[in-house]
Amino acid sequence: SGECAGAYLVCNATVSGNSNPIRYKLADDKDWSTTIPAMKDAGTYEVLWSIEEDENYLGAEGKVTVTVEKAELTVTPDKLSMVYGSVRPALTYAVTGAVGTEVPVFTGYLSMYGEDAGTYEIGIGSLKLKDNGSFKAANYRIKLEKVKFVINPAYLLITAEDQTITYGAAIDGKNFTITDTKGDDVATVTLTPSTTEVTYNGTITPSAVIKNEDGEDVSRNYYIACLPGKLVIQPDFAAIEGVTTETVKPASREEIEALQDSLENADTTGATDEQKQKIEEAK
Repeated sequence: SGECAGAYLVCNATVSGNSNPIRYKLADDKDWSTTIPAMKDAGTYEVLWSIEEDENYLGAEGKVTVTVEKAELTVTPDKLSMVYGSVRPALTYAVTGAVGTEVPVFTGYLSMYGEDAGTYEIGIGSLKLKDNGSFKAANYRIKLEKVKFVINPAYLLITAEDQTITYGAAIDGKNFTITDTKGDDVATVTLTPSTTEVTYNGTITPSAVIKNEDGEDVSRNYYIACLPGKLVIQPDFAAIEGVTTETVKPASREEIEALQDSLENADTTGATDEQKQKIEEAK
């Protein structure tokens, strides 16, 4: 009978009746011993046992197959993140599960395959164990805990500048500032006026589409913050003030009505008293 326990298989065996001791050896050993052979390394062993006959009992012999399983080393990646387009941090990790005072040593690196903003699984990559003194790589297997690596979008700020234009003119589509994009990404910015009518209280709203060098839309890799600018559209006072019987030209009913509407519906919020007076005179 016997009991086995512990990391290195410690067995206590007894025999009833026969006065001779039980002898043991591994299949590959030459000599017998009354001490059960140590099986420290992972693998499958054939343990032979034998007991000689005495004056009352016959001898006996036999064998037992013993399997020592590999110990499990748990590799837990550190929770890491980065901003899109920035330098990727090294994939560090913690290790638990080594037996006794053995110290694991690794070669290679963990892996994470992702470039765009998002959440990615950290993989085992090329990470492997190597022997280190009493630590033998063959005695262990690696268990990798599931940990996510996060790539956060980069921050991009677009600020539309204030513009004052004359009624009927277009805004300047290049009148804005923008922070840098990452790598070879290029931002195409569009400025959209809140109105084309006379106003002293309008806005210019910027928006952007960002593409990489292959022409792929990568706007999802950015937090795009858009700050609007103020838009002032003034009546064409110069044209009105320059009208004489010699310079006036015939206008269609539609043109006249459009001019009347622009003056009647002018948003004068924020206009000075002088500007309001000029509109009234133009009407």
